[in-house]
Amino acid sequence: MADRVVLVPRWAHDDLPALLRSADLVLCVGGPALAGTLPLEAMACGPAVVTAAESPADTVADGVTGCHVLSQHPPEVALAVRQLLADRTRRQSHGVAGRDRVLACYSWDHVAADALRLYERARMPAVTTPVRHRAAAR
Repeated sequence: MADRVVLVPRWAHDDLPALLRSADLVLCVGGPALAGTLPLEAMACGPAVVTAAESPADTVADGVTGCHVLSQHPPEVALAVRQLLADRTRRQSHGVAGRDRVLACYSWDHVAADALRLYERARMPAVTTPVRHRAAAR
């Protein structure tokens, strides 16, 4: 297995895109640190992504850009990895869909537009509707 799997404990951030582009799949089930931007960065570079189902992030679309697994259930994680590695077409399809999803939903233009909408919504005064009491309505 050592000739087919490379575990990289630490990397320079500048080296990350090349590392991700060289991967067949990226496994992000090691806790909150791996549930942050790593799935997005991986999808932007093209490999399929396996992420924890219990992760709050909705970046990976299960069955479309990768798959969700229960990270505390190693047999499920292993099965997902084994199935993706065995199915090149599915793996490549997830990779293409992941890149498309990042470009469509997470580009800087999209993120900036979302942030602007949030600021606009927060800036607007709350609209209140007068409450009519039963006695006043008579």
